[in-house]
Amino acid sequence: MFNESEFLSFVNRATVPYYLSFIAITISSLVLPFFLLINRIGQKVWLILFLSVLMNLGWLFESFVIHVTSIHQDIVGVPNPSYESLLPYKREVDVIYKGVILGLVIFISNFIYQKKYRNV
Repeated sequence: MFNESEFLSFVNRATVPYYLSFIAITISSLVLPFFLLINRIGQKVWLILFLSVLMNLGWLFESFVIHVTSIHQDIVGVPNPSYESLLPYKREVDVIYKGVILGLVIFISNFIYQKKYRNV
């Protein structure tokens, strides 16, 4: 089921001092998507946008926690750590930029579509 290393990394992230971040990741990844199943929330565009931003922030926060825990395990006892390891990976930055651009394109095209065909 679990490797020993996977289980230990899970326990490391789920216990002290990382338990608050683990709770935030769990809420943003597991609980928030279920709010979209409620009809009143799932039909309002601004609530969907707000929930999607919170879920994406949860993904970024999860990435941040993975970086911090790996740095915490690697740097114990090292006098001069490399601070380049604190920066996000290039792939993560690319995903953020592409997501923002795609979201803006979809939002603007939906706005133009509703303006054009709403009065017909």
